[in-house]
Amino acid sequence: MPTLLTIRLDRLCDDKCRDIALRLVAVYRKCLQDTSDSRFLDSCAVSFQEQWLDLHVALLYSFKKKEEVIAILKQLSLEDGYNLVQRLIDKDTSQGRTQSSGSSGINRIWRHHSLKTAEFSSQCLLTTALIICPPPNCLSSLAVQLVNLQKTIGNSSQAVIEMLHTLVDQNKLMTSAHMYILCATLSEEVISLYLKLHTIFYKC
Repeated sequence: MPTLLTIRLDRLCDDKCRDIALRLVAVYRKCLQDTSDSRFLDSCAVSFQEQWLDLHVALLYSFKKKEEVIAILKQLSLEDGYNLVQRLIDKDTSQGRTQSSGSSGINRIWRHHSLKTAEFSSQCLLTTALIICPPPNCLSSLAVQLVNLQKTIGNSSQAVIEMLHTLVDQNKLMTSAHMYILCATLSEEVISLYLKLHTIFYKC
């Protein structure tokens, strides 16, 4: 019963037994991947599978186990990684800041770790996308997601620029095709923002 299993996870997070919650959610996900017996997988809706994946990554990040986070991200497609990051972002805005979040252990994890986990995961995914040849179709989406996430976190424009410079400078395998897509995408974002500001100013 995935609902009962999730309630157990929630209680462990709430009781400050996060280390046990981490081990338990890892067992859940391992059982889902059991190729010899699919009954557990068949009984779990996609929503439970995604929630356990998100929680697994967030708990690992909260314990500073970044290498294990990277290992999980490598098992996902870039598109699935993009969706994971977006879910983590949405969890912060839709659940982590609600008044009822104090009654839920899992919501406490979202409140304290969802955005930072999303930021780290987003950087890892974009770094991976920058070394795949030819450039993957989702490269633009990953770049926009990372920039928008930096704005959500509250980082300055200069900090975002420095972060992108670091990602590019450390990537020796990136080609001119990657750079063209990256620059074109970010240029479009700047133009779009300018047009929105111009429209608001004109209405005023």
